[in-house]
Amino acid sequence: LFMTDGLPTVDETDPVRIAQTAEAARGDHRVFAFGIGDDVNTFLLDHLVQTGQGAVDYVRPGEDVAEAVGNLSRRISAPVLTNLRIVAAPAVLEDLAPGRIPDLFHGDDLVVLGRYRGAGTGQLILEGLRNGERAEFRFDVVFEERRLADDFVARLWATRKAAQLSTALRLNGHDPELVEEIRQLGLRYGVLTEFTAYLVQEPGLALDRAVAEERALRRAAAPTQQTGSAAVDSSARRSKLVQAGEWEVAKEMMADMVNEGGGKAEWRSVGRRIFVLEAGTWRDLRVEDSVPTLAITPYSEAWFELAARLPGLVPALELGERVTIAGDGLVLRIEAAGRGQLEAQSWRRIDDAFRPLSR
Repeated sequence: LFMTDGLPTVDETDPVRIAQTAEAARGDHRVFAFGIGDDVNTFLLDHLVQTGQGAVDYVRPGEDVAEAVGNLSRRISAPVLTNLRIVAAPAVLEDLAPGRIPDLFHGDDLVVLGRYRGAGTGQLILEGLRNGERAEFRFDVVFEERRLADDFVARLWATRKAAQLSTALRLNGHDPELVEEIRQLGLRYGVLTEFTAYLVQEPGLALDRAVAEERALRRAAAPTQQTGSAAVDSSARRSKLVQAGEWEVAKEMMADMVNEGGGKAEWRSVGRRIFVLEAGTWRDLRVEDSVPTLAITPYSEAWFELAARLPGLVPALELGERVTIAGDGLVLRIEAAGRGQLEAQSWRRIDDAFRPLSR
């Protein structure tokens, strides 16, 4: 257990070298960290618990330290399984989040999300250590070829994955490929990340991606600068998002992220899309000005046929009479000045642009 209420000031003060020294001496032990107050180095605490397979908790000013420590003590006093891993499944599992399955303690829920390739029916085999001895558990499972129901699962996975990558960005330094992966996760799955939240926080900067990314990267400062209330807020949110087991909880934390950043716009998460209200129009965050548009009159013959052809767009259409929706190479504009009927060629364009996104 590592507890601190401040920054390193004597002997070794470099958080990178402190973390390296701790990891070299850790052995098989787990590391749990507490940051008391806001004057702590979040890089050091995040690094210690990530390599130490533990967790970090922050006790903010005015909160009860004894209660937080007591809760952790009760939890870790009753380990059920350690060194958990999935050893077999009827499909190929990828991109698990959390990346390393954490230990399971008495009374805990353990939710692991991931993607899979292939399909099949069979047994998923989970193994771990119980009292130092190997224990194996088998579950009959079905991996479907394609499942469009429960779409929130994909968004929850993307939220966790983005938080995981964001932590890696802070611990390992700036990586343009990592930044782009986080940004694309947000846009593809309709979740707010540090590299898409600016579109909601500051609508006027929506087209200046470089400025927004520079601001986000500045928050992922050098290890010695990751301190203060903003750094603690960010670290605490990432830690909770990586463990979030419910989509509603994840949405609340994303909303907190916008509010902390000085959010000014009204926004909604609809399916795998995020819409922001600008000048009376709900704009899909994926919309790019350079993409051709096709306008449709709300509640017209074309509007109802669109809803029937692409039911996945209905929640977006229900936002109101002024909506823009991004497709692959085409943007649909729902507005009074749109068209009430469409010819076959326009429907082919819509099908080509939106059907692949609904798979």
